[in-house]
Amino acid sequence: MWTVATYTVLTRTICEQQYLANHSSFDPKILVGVPIDDILQNVAVDVLPVAIPIWDNGNVEDIKRVILKHYWMREIGLETVGLWKYYLGTHLQEIMPWYVDLHNRLEDMANIFITENSKMTDSLDYGHNIQKSGTDTTTISQDDTTNGSNTLNENGSDTGTVSNTGTDDISGQNLVSDTPQNGLSDVIQGKYLSNAGVNSETRSMDNTETRNLKASRNSTNDILSHLQRTGSTSLQHGMTDTHGGTDVHTIIKEGFSGDKVGVMTQYVQAHINIMQMIIKDCAKYWIGILG
Repeated sequence: MWTVATYTVLTRTICEQQYLANHSSFDPKILVGVPIDDILQNVAVDVLPVAIPIWDNGNVEDIKRVILKHYWMREIGLETVGLWKYYLGTHLQEIMPWYVDLHNRLEDMANIFITENSKMTDSLDYGHNIQKSGTDTTTISQDDTTNGSNTLNENGSDTGTVSNTGTDDISGQNLVSDTPQNGLSDVIQGKYLSNAGVNSETRSMDNTETRNLKASRNSTNDILSHLQRTGSTSLQHGMTDTHGGTDVHTIIKEGFSGDKVGVMTQYVQAHINIMQMIIKDCAKYWIGILG
């Protein structure tokens, strides 16, 4: 609680004095018969001359009038009216942003009074994963065989005549000595011969030879050629094809399914509660235990 002086003042007195000041009068008789709401309508802005946040379509003067009327018959909790205005106005500036946010959140729920207010979202994830694999094989088989023979026949003959023709002349002497004096040298020289004779012979020679030569050659070559080749080639391949995505289906149904009267009551009560919370949040600036 704030420190209180010996004498304090009612909220009513502050507002009535402000009303007289606004009408340039010091005669309290002009207040006779004037409703409280009319007085507050005239003086709320002057009693609490501070700018405070307010929600959309809200009225700052209404907030001030409600607070002053609630504490109309309460004494302020500070020594002077000036201090009371300062601390109360500052406090409202500090707390009102929170109440504005609370009020706006409540307003966002206003469509609950429409029948069947709901929202449903379906999310479907799908994926296709296709894998293909295999082996391509190529087989080579080759068998080349060559089988045959080469035959060579050679036949021939040589025919001809060989002739040898010539003359042999043979001549000689026969010398005989019965009494050789100097040995054979006298006989060779024809001395002291007992008998002498001359031999002369001529011989002719004619040889003819006929040849007939025949040569033959036969050969056979067998050829066998065999070429065999085998093999294979393999190619492995694989493929993966992946498709994926997300399908989102959103169905929005406006409205509320339930007791509409009950919901309306709760909605209104929520707004009332916000105002009551603001009023009670300012109670510490007045004396007393009343809320």
